[in-house]
Amino acid sequence: TLLQFVHSATQVNGMLHEADMTKDNTLLHSKYIMMTVKKLLQHTGLNADSIQQVLIQNANPILVSQALSNMGFKSDQLFTQNLGRYGHLASMDFLVNADCLLKQNLQSGDQVLSFNLGWAGTYHAGAFTIS
Repeated sequence: TLLQFVHSATQVNGMLHEADMTKDNTLLHSKYIMMTVKKLLQHTGLNADSIQQVLIQNANPILVSQALSNMGFKSDQLFTQNLGRYGHLASMDFLVNADCLLKQNLQSGDQVLSFNLGWAGTYHAGAFTIS
């Protein structure tokens, strides 16, 4: 079982490196999460119902899941198996989560979305097909 890369979308908005940490920036993060995923979905022609699994990083799962929920994704689509097992592993989250996901019962042609964000304002979504 392999993940075949289809397309990616990135939103870079480095303004958050100057953010006042005493203020809540949740709405800004939610806005850019949804913008990035929407950009990817528009380019690929996919939608929330056509995606079997969503790989998210093991940080900020509540924020990401709420933003994705607003876009029609269901909680059972989010791969969260490793949240309690490993916690946040920085740049390794995607690799560890993808490895675990590929050991599950996926079908050829299943669609997988990945999403990661950087604290200072970089958002990345990727689309993959199981082959």
